[in-house]
Amino acid sequence: MSAFISQATDQGSRVEEERPAKRFIEILNSLKESGSAILGDRNDDCIRQVGPAQTLVGWNDQQNGHVLILGQTAYKAVKDHCRRTDEPYTIKYNAVIKDLRRMGYIDCPSQKIATHNVCIANGQKRVLKLRKVLLNERENNDENNAFSAPGPLML
Repeated sequence: MSAFISQATDQGSRVEEERPAKRFIEILNSLKESGSAILGDRNDDCIRQVGPAQTLVGWNDQQNGHVLILGQTAYKAVKDHCRRTDEPYTIKYNAVIKDLRRMGYIDCPSQKIATHNVCIANGQKRVLKLRKVLLNERENNDENNAFSAPGPLML
């Protein structure tokens, strides 16, 4: 009997590690740490130029404690990274969003809508409001640093 319980516990752990939301956040955080995925500062009036091997995936929102993620852009960056590294990533975008919502990682305006319309650099963007702690964003960036410092994934 204890063998079955042990096996079930091990399988449960493996399934939990492969949750769409956790896997997405883990890879996105890795891209952020490497400098491939970058976050701008929502309060900065100009949109920063990004390098050829970089993708602007969203903005740090200092006032509201969120990271404002361009969902499709971040998803594409994650899929592209996995393709380049021969790491399978078969999770569909809608499954990621559904799991982010289920786990309480994003702030949703309603049951059917996951994105918010926010003003960024005098323009409107549709974004996911991701809890800042998931990308270990600091509350106050260093002076003259419009981009967020990398940090470890914290779940």
